[in-house]
Amino acid sequence: MIVAVMPMIAYAEIDTEHLFGFLTGTDVGKVGEKEIESETTSQFGKRTGSYSALFQRLAFEFMPLPNFRFEIGALASYHNISGVIGLDDRRQAAFEGLEFDLRYRLLDRNYAPFGLTIEAEPHWGRVDASSGELVDQYSVNLSILMDKELVPDRIVAAFNFVYAPQTTRLRVTGEWAREATLGLGTAFMSQIQPGVLIGAEGRYLRQYDSLGLDAFAGQAFFLGPTLYAKFADRWQLTAAWSIQVAGQAAGGGNSLDLANFVRYEARLRVVSEF
Repeated sequence: MIVAVMPMIAYAEIDTEHLFGFLTGTDVGKVGEKEIESETTSQFGKRTGSYSALFQRLAFEFMPLPNFRFEIGALASYHNISGVIGLDDRRQAAFEGLEFDLRYRLLDRNYAPFGLTIEAEPHWGRVDASSGELVDQYSVNLSILMDKELVPDRIVAAFNFVYAPQTTRLRVTGEWAREATLGLGTAFMSQIQPGVLIGAEGRYLRQYDSLGLDAFAGQAFFLGPTLYAKFADRWQLTAAWSIQVAGQAAGGGNSLDLANFVRYEARLRVVSEF
């Protein structure tokens, strides 16, 4: 009797630094590592009219110390808005602003029950991301990042908690506005062949018209697939699609919140090590 033996697949070690589309993993790279990252995010769909926005980020990443990752990036935006209630019609491309990304890993999941990283992303903007209006905008995303390999080198899960306060001065009127976003996200990714993972991400977001979370404006739940691939040990690609499947604006009876959020989001990220 002849018994056929299937060859074992040698799966690659999972690195979560750029693994997810709209979430963030806890890995931060190795000391001395340098990377260039290009990230394109598209947003589509409001309750009325035609709405599309495109955001391009080009960033330089560096690991100066163990467990500490530093990034500086420049952003550009393009808005095409027509007939959307509450927003002026516009078609414009602009330099959007600058941002920094500081991450410090507290727990390495290779030596702890799970990975744990804290992140701060200060941002200065001159174009409002939603309306495309010229502004002076200051914000910071403060995040707690967690991940864990449920099956070593095969299946990984992630959890993010985000608080993002923002202050904006309208250049036309000089008025100031203050708002904040609170978010919870989770993701699962499975390695289907060495260096290629597929999975899904879900995000629950709450919008407030204040920094102190006392003026609720709306909420939305996004869900969608994610694909990650690594090529030639130097190139990484992440593609993600997300759709608002549930939500509601404050005081509104609609099943989605298309006043504070969009219906669809897509993201493509390409990272090169050097």
